[in-house]
Amino acid sequence: SRDAARFLVRDLRKALPDLATEISFYHAGLERDLRQQLEQAFREASCCCLVCTSAFGEGIDIPGIRHLVVYHPPFSRSALNQLAGRAGRDGRTAFIHLLVEASDFENNRRLLADSLPEREGLAALYRYLNGLSASLPMIDLPDESLAEGAGRLDPEHLLSAQQVAVGLIVFQELELIELEMVGFRRQIRLTPNQHKVELQASSRYLEAYHEMAEFTTFSEWLLTADSSAIEYLIQGPILPGERIND
Repeated sequence: SRDAARFLVRDLRKALPDLATEISFYHAGLERDLRQQLEQAFREASCCCLVCTSAFGEGIDIPGIRHLVVYHPPFSRSALNQLAGRAGRDGRTAFIHLLVEASDFENNRRLLADSLPEREGLAALYRYLNGLSASLPMIDLPDESLAEGAGRLDPEHLLSAQQVAVGLIVFQELELIELEMVGFRRQIRLTPNQHKVELQASSRYLEAYHEMAEFTTFSEWLLTADSSAIEYLIQGPILPGERIND
């Protein structure tokens, strides 16, 4: 995260005062000119250590990176392969350092869960919308209010406001509701479609489901794989259908 990048730089500067002016952070919230200056300083080695979010790396080719530290686990094997590909692009030996433990994966899981509301929570949300529609043909409540209403119907499967927003998109794809912007207010109208639907029929839900499944498989593998298997993943190409060998 952006905050983590700043905090890490603060700690590194305290631990290495002689290099304090050569350590910096990079994230998408910085001004474009500053990001370009940081990239140039890193290319020229006047900045020896750059603590960055995923905003730095994709599409950037800096040949002389000797060490790459993965401080927080990525979401998939291909993401780890892409990260590792930032180091040693000049053909010389480079090192990838993985600093990962089991608890680190929970933040990833929470982020993915925001895009994958539980089935029971979505069912409660639809029941709440259905109840509102009896007296409100057009529903314009914000996501927070909808989350609270659905939570009263099913306290065991609470939704966040972000999950409600995802749920509404899923309902729209399944033709259960219609969404319309009237000025700056979102209007929700239930459709006459009352037949049973499958969540996997929504491309938004299916994509999030596959991302969670891929992450679960990857995280379990990374925590148990030996160094040779991880090295193979880092060094080898990512091919369609290729499997990780234990």
